[in-house]
Amino acid sequence: MFLTTNASFRSREELLEKKLKQVHGYDKIPFNRIYTASYVTAENLKKVVAEANVENPAIYVVGMAGMRKELTDAGLRIINHDDADDTDTMTESELATYQCDPSVVAVAAGVDFKLTYRKICIASLYLQVNDAKFVCTNPDRYSGKNNRFPAGAGTVIRAIETASGRKAEVMGKPSQSMFNMIRE
Repeated sequence: MFLTTNASFRSREELLEKKLKQVHGYDKIPFNRIYTASYVTAENLKKVVAEANVENPAIYVVGMAGMRKELTDAGLRIINHDDADDTDTMTESELATYQCDPSVVAVAAGVDFKLTYRKICIASLYLQVNDAKFVCTNPDRYSGKNNRFPAGAGTVIRAIETASGRKAEVMGKPSQSMFNMIRE
Protein backbone atom coordinates (compact mmCIF):
# COMPACT_ATOMS: atom_id res chain seq x y z
CA MET A 1 0.00 0.00 0.00
CA PHE A 2 1.15 3.53 -0.85
CA LEU A 3 -0.10 6.93 0.20
CA THR A 4 0.00 9.72 -2.37
CA THR A 5 -1.02 13.28 -1.60
CA ASN A 6 -0.62 16.73 -3.09
CA ALA A 7 -0.39 18.26 0.39
CA SER A 8 2.80 20.29 0.12
CA PHE A 9 2.68 22.41 3.25
CA ARG A 10 3.73 19.50 5.48
CA SER A 11 6.77 17.27 5.17
CA ARG A 12 6.24 13.51 5.08
CA GLU A 13 7.37 13.33 8.73
CA GLU A 14 4.82 15.95 9.78
CA LEU A 15 2.10 14.27 7.76
CA LEU A 16 2.80 10.95 9.45
CA GLU A 17 2.95 12.47 12.93
CA LYS A 18 0.11 14.97 12.78
CA LYS A 19 -2.36 13.42 10.39
CA LEU A 20 -1.88 9.79 9.50
CA LYS A 21 -1.61 8.46 13.04
CA GLN A 22 -5.06 9.93 13.72
CA VAL A 23 -6.67 7.94 10.90
CA HIS A 24 -7.10 4.24 11.57
CA GLY A 25 -4.79 2.11 9.44
CA TYR A 26 -2.75 4.89 7.86
CA ASP A 27 -0.15 4.67 10.61
CA LYS A 28 0.74 1.23 9.26
CA ILE A 29 1.97 2.63 5.93
CA PRO A 30 5.79 2.48 5.87
CA PHE A 31 7.47 5.88 5.66
CA ASN A 32 9.16 4.98 2.37
CA ARG A 33 5.72 4.43 0.83
CA ILE A 34 4.45 7.93 1.54
CA TYR A 35 4.71 10.10 -1.55
CA THR A 36 3.86 13.77 -1.16
CA ALA A 37 4.05 16.28 -3.99
CA SER A 38 6.91 18.02 -2.12
CA TYR A 39 8.87 14.78 -1.78
CA VAL A 40 8.49 14.00 -5.50
CA THR A 41 9.50 17.59 -6.30
CA ALA A 42 12.64 17.21 -4.18
CA GLU A 43 13.61 13.89 -5.76
CA ASN A 44 13.18 15.31 -9.28
CA LEU A 45 15.14 18.45 -8.42
CA LYS A 46 18.08 16.30 -7.29
CA LYS A 47 18.44 15.27 -10.95
CA VAL A 48 18.27 18.90 -12.12
CA VAL A 49 20.97 19.92 -9.63
CA ALA A 50 23.17 16.95 -10.58
CA GLU A 51 23.06 17.99 -14.25
CA ALA A 52 23.63 21.70 -13.58
CA ASN A 53 26.71 23.39 -14.98
CA VAL A 54 27.12 25.85 -12.10
CA GLU A 55 29.07 25.65 -8.88
CA ASN A 56 26.97 24.88 -5.79
CA PRO A 57 23.55 24.88 -7.54
CA ALA A 58 20.57 26.25 -5.63
CA ILE A 59 16.78 26.39 -5.68
CA TYR A 60 14.53 29.42 -5.21
CA VAL A 61 11.40 28.29 -3.33
CA VAL A 62 7.93 29.74 -3.20
CA GLY A 63 6.32 27.43 -0.67
CA MET A 64 5.94 26.54 2.95
CA ALA A 65 8.11 24.94 5.64
CA GLY A 66 7.06 21.36 4.83
CA MET A 67 8.15 21.74 1.23
CA ARG A 68 11.42 23.41 2.25
CA LYS A 69 12.10 20.54 4.69
CA GLU A 70 11.65 17.93 1.95
CA LEU A 71 14.05 19.86 -0.30
CA THR A 72 16.73 20.27 2.37
CA ASP A 73 16.29 16.64 3.52
CA ALA A 74 17.06 15.67 -0.09
CA GLY A 75 20.34 17.60 0.16
CA LEU A 76 19.22 20.54 -1.97
CA ARG A 77 20.44 24.07 -1.28
CA ILE A 78 17.71 26.69 -0.97
CA ILE A 79 18.79 30.31 -1.34
CA ASN A 80 15.75 31.82 0.36
CA HIS A 81 15.43 29.39 3.25
CA ASP A 82 13.83 31.86 5.64
CA ASP A 83 11.22 34.35 4.48
CA ALA A 84 11.50 36.40 7.68
CA ASP A 85 13.44 39.13 5.88
CA ASP A 86 11.09 39.34 2.91
CA THR A 87 9.14 42.50 2.40
CA ASP A 88 5.83 42.30 0.58
CA THR A 89 6.65 44.65 -2.24
CA MET A 90 9.13 45.14 -5.03
CA THR A 91 9.34 48.45 -6.81
CA GLU A 92 9.86 48.74 -10.53
CA SER A 93 13.36 50.19 -10.00
CA GLU A 94 14.25 47.38 -7.58
CA LEU A 95 13.03 44.82 -10.09
CA ALA A 96 15.17 46.43 -12.80
CA THR A 97 18.33 46.25 -10.67
CA TYR A 98 17.72 43.01 -8.72
CA GLN A 99 20.83 40.82 -8.77
CA CYS A 100 19.89 37.22 -9.51
CA ASP A 101 22.11 34.63 -7.86
CA PRO A 102 23.74 32.76 -10.79
CA SER A 103 23.70 29.49 -8.81
CA VAL A 104 19.88 29.24 -8.97
CA VAL A 105 19.04 26.46 -11.42
CA ALA A 106 15.40 25.90 -10.49
CA VAL A 107 12.33 27.56 -9.05
CA ALA A 108 10.10 25.26 -7.00
CA ALA A 109 6.60 26.43 -6.17
CA GLY A 110 3.79 25.08 -4.02
CA VAL A 111 1.09 26.42 -1.79
CA ASP A 112 2.33 29.42 0.17
CA PHE A 113 0.11 30.98 2.82
CA LYS A 114 2.50 33.96 2.92
CA LEU A 115 2.69 34.58 -0.83
CA THR A 116 3.78 38.11 -1.67
CA TYR A 117 4.16 40.21 -4.79
CA ARG A 118 7.91 40.20 -4.11
CA LYS A 119 8.14 36.38 -4.15
CA ILE A 120 6.29 36.26 -7.47
CA CYS A 121 8.62 38.86 -8.97
CA ILE A 122 11.80 37.16 -7.77
CA ALA A 123 10.65 33.72 -8.95
CA SER A 124 9.78 35.25 -12.32
CA LEU A 125 13.22 36.87 -12.56
CA TYR A 126 15.02 33.57 -11.96
CA LEU A 127 12.93 31.96 -14.67
CA GLN A 128 13.67 34.79 -17.10
CA VAL A 129 17.27 35.75 -16.27
CA ASN A 130 18.73 32.38 -15.22
CA ASP A 131 16.47 30.32 -17.47
CA ALA A 132 15.90 28.19 -14.35
CA LYS A 133 13.78 25.06 -14.50
CA PHE A 134 10.25 25.69 -13.19
CA VAL A 135 8.64 22.90 -11.19
CA CYS A 136 5.60 22.89 -8.97
CA THR A 137 4.15 20.53 -6.42
CA ASN A 138 0.62 20.42 -7.84
CA PRO A 139 -1.92 22.39 -9.87
CA ASP A 140 -4.75 22.24 -7.31
CA ARG A 141 -6.85 25.42 -7.42
CA TYR A 142 -8.08 24.98 -3.88
CA SER A 143 -8.44 22.66 -0.96
CA GLY A 144 -10.82 22.69 1.93
CA LYS A 145 -14.08 21.45 3.29
CA ASN A 146 -17.59 22.59 4.10
CA ASN A 147 -18.05 24.88 1.10
CA ARG A 148 -14.97 26.92 2.07
CA PHE A 149 -12.21 26.67 -0.48
CA PRO A 150 -8.92 28.40 0.32
CA ALA A 151 -6.58 29.05 -2.59
CA GLY A 152 -4.32 26.08 -3.34
CA ALA A 153 -0.92 25.66 -4.96
CA GLY A 154 -2.39 26.17 -8.43
CA THR A 155 -3.13 29.80 -7.68
CA VAL A 156 0.50 30.38 -6.65
CA ILE A 157 1.78 28.61 -9.75
CA ARG A 158 -0.54 30.51 -12.11
CA ALA A 159 0.68 33.84 -10.70
CA ILE A 160 4.32 32.90 -11.41
CA GLU A 161 3.45 31.45 -14.82
CA THR A 162 1.66 34.66 -15.76
CA ALA A 163 4.49 36.88 -14.54
CA SER A 164 7.24 34.84 -16.22
CA GLY A 165 5.53 33.58 -19.35
CA ARG A 166 6.77 30.09 -18.44
CA LYS A 167 4.78 26.94 -17.71
CA ALA A 168 5.60 24.89 -14.60
CA GLU A 169 6.26 21.17 -14.77
CA VAL A 170 3.88 19.47 -12.32
CA MET A 171 5.44 16.91 -9.95
CA GLY A 172 2.41 15.78 -7.91
CA LYS A 173 -0.94 14.36 -8.96
CA PRO A 174 -2.17 14.18 -11.70
CA SER A 175 1.27 14.17 -13.39
CA GLN A 176 3.23 11.06 -14.27
CA SER A 177 6.21 12.12 -12.11
CA MET A 178 4.74 10.79 -8.87
CA PHE A 179 3.57 7.55 -10.39
CA ASN A 180 6.89 6.98 -12.18
CA MET A 181 8.68 7.28 -8.83
CA ILE A 182 6.37 4.75 -7.24
CA ARG A 183 7.01 2.28 -10.09
CA GLU A 184 10.78 2.60 -9.62
